[in-house]
Formats: sequence, structure tokens, C-alpha cells
Amino acid sequence: MELLAIKLEPKTRLAYLSPELEDRNSPIEGGGLFAKEHISKGELLLDFSTYNDRQISRSEADKLYLKGFDHLLQVDDDAFVITVLGDEPKAYGHVNHSCEPNCGIQGSYRFVAMRDIDPGEEITIDYAMIDSSEYRIKCNCGAVRCRGVITGEDWNIPDLQKRYAGYFSDYLQKKMKSNGTTS
Repeated sequence: MELLAIKLEPKTRLAYLSPELEDRNSPIEGGGLFAKEHISKGELLLDFSTYNDRQISRSEADKLYLKGFDHLLQVDDDAFVITVLGDEPKAYGHVNHSCEPNCGIQGSYRFVAMRDIDPGEEITIDYAMIDSSEYRIKCNCGAVRCRGVITGEDWNIPDLQKRYAGYFSDYLQKKMKSNGTTS
């Protein structure tokens, strides 16, 4: 698959990936990240802060998504960061959705454990914490609280705002504040 022309500095660092994680097949969808050992609440799992040079617009992100490429992290209404390029480990882009996640986001780029995570457990995030794009997809998480369908408007759900307080991206926290809601 040909990606849009992204110009990178030769010394661009890869994202931080905790050594306590490994890429495996996921029962949720395709590949996923799994804990190799116990992970404590608050521990840093992934950090994409070195990827500022990989920002693309919403229209560019939509084109990639339509081609089957979904390794993107929304950081503003019209800005997405590409989390996997070329030969980089696919693990960087394999944090699947769950309606009962064990991982959240702090800031715009840092994925952290929301609770203690057991060895063998898949690392998951609720896309409501990181995305407000226009989409509606069937959820495959199988969680007790599964919503059945996830959308780019789920960040507006008051129950989720309460449950995930402190784990929404900076972008969505600003959006909630401007809409008169808080997380």
C-alpha cells in the first residue's frame, strides 16, 4: 500500500513501546498488543510524541482509511498522526478498541495503563477517548458493557466521560470543554 508522501527527518525516532508488551493475534481484530508481564496502573505503554512530523489532514487520513490503513491517531479536528510506516513494527498501531479498556491516553500521544494489567491480557483503549472522526462500526470487543456499535461521537456520552475522566486525549478534553461538558 502506498502511503501519502510523508517527508521524515533521517533521524526520526520510533515510538516508545514498553518492553512489557508483545504483538500477537487478537480475538478482537487482527493483531494486538499483549502484556508479557504484570503492568501497574499509570505505567507508560506507548508514546507517539516523536511523530509530530507525521501529521496529516482529515482528508488525507480519510483517503488512507478507505484504502484499509487505520494506523492513525487523531490529535485535532483536522490533524492525525500516522503511527506505522514502512518496515516499522506493526505493534505500534495495534491497540484495539474495547468498551471496557485497560489503557487510556494522557496528553496527546502517551498511552498509559488505566488499571493493573495481568500477563497475557490484551492492551485495549476505547476509541471514544481518542477519536471524533465520522464513523460507525460494529464493535467486536465482547466486553460485558459492549455498546455493539462504536462511533466518532461516543466521546459525547456522559457515562463514558465520567468513567474515563483523566484518560481522554488533550484534543477531546478541549472539545468537551468548548461543548460545555467535562471529562
